[in-house]
Amino acid sequence: MERLRFLPCPPLREGTPFLSLPMLKSFVTRGLTLCAVVLLAACSDQKTVAVKTPPLPVHTVAVHASTESHWVEVLGRAEGGKEIEVRPQVGGILKSVRFREGDAVKAGDLMYEIDAAPYEARLRAAEAATRQAKAELDQAEREFRRQTQLWKANATSRKELDDAETGRNAARFALANAEANQKDARISLGYTRVTAPVDGIAGRTEVNPGALLSASTTLLTSITQRDDLRVRALHPLSVSWAGPKSRRRAAFVFSPQTARNTRPGSTS
Repeated sequence: MERLRFLPCPPLREGTPFLSLPMLKSFVTRGLTLCAVVLLAACSDQKTVAVKTPPLPVHTVAVHASTESHWVEVLGRAEGGKEIEVRPQVGGILKSVRFREGDAVKAGDLMYEIDAAPYEARLRAAEAATRQAKAELDQAEREFRRQTQLWKANATSRKELDDAETGRNAARFALANAEANQKDARISLGYTRVTAPVDGIAGRTEVNPGALLSASTTLLTSITQRDDLRVRALHPLSVSWAGPKSRRRAAFVFSPQTARNTRPGSTS
C-alpha cells in the first residue's frame, strides 16, 4: 500500500492572495455535494430485483333478484296496546291494597280500600235530613188539607190557603233535595272501594296504605288489556327503503301471536 506523502508548502510571498474562512467553507460544501451526487449515481446503476407476489384468490357468486325480509333491531319496551289508569273518585286515607302486582283482574274486582268513616257519617246525616224533610212534608200536607176544608166552609181567608199550599210545595222540594244528597252520600261511600274498571293485568301500585289520596288526581295503578301488544322504541327510529318517500318513520303494533313469531329483540 502506497503511503501518502505530504509535500511542504512553499512559503507565501508578499502579495500572494489568501483564502478567507467563508471562501474555504464554500469550497468544502461544494466538494461534499459533488461526492454525494457521485455516490447516488453509482447506486442508481445497480439493478433492483422485483419481488413477485402470488395473485389473491377471488370468489364469485351469481347475483339474482329475490324478495328478502328487512329486519330492524331496536331497543324497546313491550306494553299493552290499551292501558287504563286507575284513580280514586273520592279523597281520603288509603287503608289497604287488595291485589297483587301482575295479577289478572276482572272488571269489578276490589283493588283498594279508602277509609270510609267520614263518608258513612255523611250518609247518616243525609238519611236524617231526608227523614226530617219527609216529616215536614207530612205536616205541610195536613196543613194544606185543613186550610182547604176551612176555605170550603168560608172559615179562613184565601191568603191562609195560599200560604198552606206554598208550604206544602216547599216541603216537597226540600224532600227532593234531601233525597238527592242522600244518594250522593251513598255513591261517595261506594267509591271508597276502588274496583277494576276493566279486565286486564294489574300494574305496579303507585301508593301504599296510609297515603293521602286526592279525588281524581292520585294515580293508583294501571291495568293493561291483553288485546294486543305494542313495542315502544326507547329512541326515535327512522327506516329507509325504496319507495315514493325516501325516509319513513316506523311504528310497531302487533298482536301477541305476531310477537311470538318474531325474533326476540327485533321487529320486522
